[in-house]
This record gives sequence, structure tokens and C-alpha cells, in this order.
Amino acid sequence: MSIEKSLRKIGIQPLEEITREEKHNIIKNVAKSIISTFSYHKTDYCQMVNKMYNCKMSRAKIQEGLERVNYFYKNKTIYFDETLDLSKIDENITRECIHYIQNGNNQELERMGLCVFEKFKVRGMALNEVAINFIVNKIFGKRESSKTQVLLKQMCLITGEDVLVDSSINNNENFEEKFMEQTNTDILYFQIESNLDKMFDIEQKISKLMSEGRKSKNLKRIFKKVNIHKKELNQIFLETQWEIFSTYFNRKIQVINTLEQVENYKNELFDYNQWLEISIDDEIKYSLFSAEKIEKLERKEIEIIRRNSSTGLILFNNNPIFSIIRSIRKLIFSKPEDYEVGKQEK
Repeated sequence: MSIEKSLRKIGIQPLEEITREEKHNIIKNVAKSIISTFSYHKTDYCQMVNKMYNCKMSRAKIQEGLERVNYFYKNKTIYFDETLDLSKIDENITRECIHYIQNGNNQELERMGLCVFEKFKVRGMALNEVAINFIVNKIFGKRESSKTQVLLKQMCLITGEDVLVDSSINNNENFEEKFMEQTNTDILYFQIESNLDKMFDIEQKISKLMSEGRKSKNLKRIFKKVNIHKKELNQIFLETQWEIFSTYFNRKIQVINTLEQVENYKNELFDYNQWLEISIDDEIKYSLFSAEKIEKLERKEIEIIRRNSSTGLILFNNNPIFSIIRSIRKLIFSKPEDYEVGKQEK
């Protein structure tokens, strides 16, 4: 099928190319926003501009219901709706420019950011889209709010945000490899890819239903379907979140050998908990898991101090932080009748 027919099929009718000044303004502003937002990124401003320099950009009549900016990878062209004001560089323009950065300079389509084109299948398509949205949200100061964005943020707590941005912009395997290394398994990463694909599809279905709802007279039927999809989405989210959380912290505690690693583990466990979205039914499961890890940390700290100092046991027992931890653990594991007895004795 020709490029023109392919474009017509998806609802895009190409018009004239945008002006040189408009193109220069888009490239300059997108490059500047990426570099200034992610100051740790290895690519400098001039390199980022060069990545987009050969990008074709054209006006088009775009079918209602489609995004007003679309990157078409087959001819490496970004199409802007004919009515769009190109002097204002918004999220959609930035997102499609990142799509081009991922694909535009590749002769063969093997990888686009976190999306990998294998011989018989494509994997990581949703993960890559979520990563691009994550980058765009950062640039425009928007908090990650969707379930898929929250999961990606939790993955970044394990790998580092800089690794995600590097792989998304420079088309490398660093994010994938770092996550597998930190969790000591490749199965989990591939499972997350698959689950994000499912979640992304469900989010698209919900979005489509909400659009239909604006025109439909049978809102009850629409909302019923939306609620079914939301429950399905939440179930996949909760299962994936638990797998990431438990796998990472189970693995990490096994390799602790120093007091510094003990302290880092506690800090990570605390920071990670700030990003968890836990259902009421799962609160006990997460609390018990964290309490168990704190108890193991106590034992590890005793072992490390004994190994390094003959007076270590005294130092440990006098540490007020661990007195607090013991009290919390005792509270979590105590039975209701123990609490009642304690009250009566007083």
C-alpha cells in the first residue's frame, strides 16, 4: 500500500510542508525543553537539534477524533492539523517530536525507545508510549496520574529516572538491563510489558466510551461498561504493582552486607511506599511485608555490627531508631486480646 493510501486509511490528508521558520521554532523549543528538564541527559542541545534536523513536517486535514499532531513512521513525517497554531509548542507536538527522535535516524526499524521489533512480534509498545508520556509530563510539569504512569514511576525508583530517559531518547537497552539486574529476573520485565499492553488497550477503550457518552442518550449503559473496564484495569495494576514491589525488595535484602546498605534499604522502602496505590484489602499484606523486612534488617544489622566490632551489640541495643521499629512491629503483630489485657492492667 502506498504512503498516501496508508495515510488516507487512518484519516490524514497531507497538504503543504510547514515553513522553514515554523520548523526551526519547533525543533529549537523541543530540544531546549528536553535538555533543560533532564539536565543529567548525556545529549547536549546541538546534538538534540541534529536528531530532529531531517524531520519532515507538514500540514494536513486530520479526521475528527484523531490527535491534531501525528507522527507517521513509514515516511518519517510529522503531520499537523491545518488549524493548529504552531507558535505554541504543546504536549502533542513535543510527544510526536520524541517519536521522530526515536525512529527518524534509524535505517532499520529494530527499536523505538523501549519498543522492540523482533522477528515475529513487537514488544514494549505500550511501555514506550507510557515512557514518552512520562517525559512529556515532566517537561510540562504535570504529575503522573494514570495507572500506567504510576507503574512506570515505580520502575524508575528501581532503575533511576535518568536510565529511562536515556533509553527512551537514545534507543538503547540500558533501562531494560538495569531493571532486570536490580530485580534479578527477566521474567518480571516481560510480564510488565505484557500487562502494560493490556492496560493501555483498556485505557483506550475507556477513552472511546467516554467520547461516545457525550453523544449517547443511554449513559447508564456507557457508564456500566466503563466501570467494568476500570475494575479490570485496577486488578491488573494491583497485581503488577505487588510483583514489582515484592520482587525488588525480596531480592535487594539478600545482598545487604554493610550498615550503609541497611540504611539505604530503609530509605528506599520508605520512598517507594509514597508511590504505592494500595487497596483496602491489600493494606495488611503490604504492612506485613514491610514489617518482615524491618525485622530481617534488625538481624542483619546485628550480624554486621558483631562482625565488625566487639562492642557492636551494645551500640545496636542503645539505638533509639530500632526501639521505635520494634514498637511498630509489635503493634502490627500483636493480637487484639493482648491489647485489651494491657489496658486492664493499667
